[in-house]
Amino acid sequence: MGKPGEVENDVLFGEDGWLYLWQGGQAQFDFLTGARAPASSSVQNFAANLAARRAICDARGLSYVHVVYPSKPVVMTGFLPEGLRATVQSLFQRHYAPGLGPDAVAPLYPRETLIEASRSTQVFSRHDTHMTAVGNAVVAQEILRALGHDHDPQACMDAEIRPRRGDLADMAGIRTRLPETFLIDSRRSIQILDNRPFLPSNTDNVAIAHNPRSASARRLLALGDSFLRDNLPTLATFYRDILYVRSDLFQPELLDLFGPDDVVTANAERYLARVRPDAEAESVVMRGYGREDYRPAAPFVTALRAQISARAYPAVYRGWAERMAARTFDRLGVAEVVAQLSDVPGAPGWLEATGNDPRLVFPDAAMEAGRDYELRIVMESTVEAVAQLFWGWSGTPDEAFHEQYSIRTPVGVGLNDMVFPLKAEGRGRRLRFDPLNAPGRVRLVTMELSAVPSSA
Repeated sequence: MGKPGEVENDVLFGEDGWLYLWQGGQAQFDFLTGARAPASSSVQNFAANLAARRAICDARGLSYVHVVYPSKPVVMTGFLPEGLRATVQSLFQRHYAPGLGPDAVAPLYPRETLIEASRSTQVFSRHDTHMTAVGNAVVAQEILRALGHDHDPQACMDAEIRPRRGDLADMAGIRTRLPETFLIDSRRSIQILDNRPFLPSNTDNVAIAHNPRSASARRLLALGDSFLRDNLPTLATFYRDILYVRSDLFQPELLDLFGPDDVVTANAERYLARVRPDAEAESVVMRGYGREDYRPAAPFVTALRAQISARAYPAVYRGWAERMAARTFDRLGVAEVVAQLSDVPGAPGWLEATGNDPRLVFPDAAMEAGRDYELRIVMESTVEAVAQLFWGWSGTPDEAFHEQYSIRTPVGVGLNDMVFPLKAEGRGRRLRFDPLNAPGRVRLVTMELSAVPSSA
């Protein structure tokens, strides 16, 4: 670990083990210390872009906000090396806010909110460029408030401590993973489908968040960088659907294709080093198709097709949303089809088992360690067979499934009401349900996870 003030592989070492991105591609500290200033054309582009976006959204009756995510050094200033603290100032407040003028569109810049929150909780990761889950929730609430909604994402989420691997720690060759508070939606109903695993970099990243149990049925178009991408889980506690596109420029065609109720555009503060005009934009969503190196998985492609059909072809979206809802269960989450199961066309909720070992996996059920649970499954079947429930064994790093940690029960034709006990000892949070051991069709009517009252 370097000493405060030292820079190693573009990582600045601060006080008390805090790490900061030193320059990056945007020469971050040059702009924060005033050694460099953005061109006047960047300030003009920023103001013009926001004004044009607001006018477009106003003409369509859409709520709109732009967010500038404050840089870590201007929020966690107290942990900077002593010699830098007095010289670091907000790039946005130093150069962009004065250039907006009294009648300009004012962006959301939640620096003071984050500073205030940091006095009682950790809002930035110590070893990462980005915010913590709690910091993201703080900003999400501010975004929602700016769009006219009164909603607290943290009230809909469970908190737990996990080790976090930080991008700055990786750059500096530090292997330590520090504990940090993570937030998971309490109902485990949010699913995010992302094309990032199929891209060589984060350029052209598109992600879709869908939550059948959201606080509203509203749709959000989100255009920005990785800071906004990190906000999807918290924003999805409120929005039914979110289409995120990594772009610093506006994507007006998505207003017609996706049909949002609200629009948010965003940028990390360091990207204010240079702002391009929206006139240089091109369609990010369509740019990858036809390329040999871009082959996203079928679930993502199906979700994207459904989302951009919502306005013009609502039946396509409705059918997809019904299938998603049929696989989503409170406190269990979205059932992941692992093998030998497929949707039955024209029969929402029905699954076709094409072999003798169909599998559904719930990767993160809401079960507390040390507590017993019961899982009640009501399932309709077209065949006689055997169902089997596996629980991940906590003694293995990946909570692997093993035959000895499972329960079998017979399945008859028609409705089956099954109850599986899940004892606390050795049980992790992963569950696997094999609905049949033979070809046939099933419909999961309900899956209810409940804690067993303590006998004490």
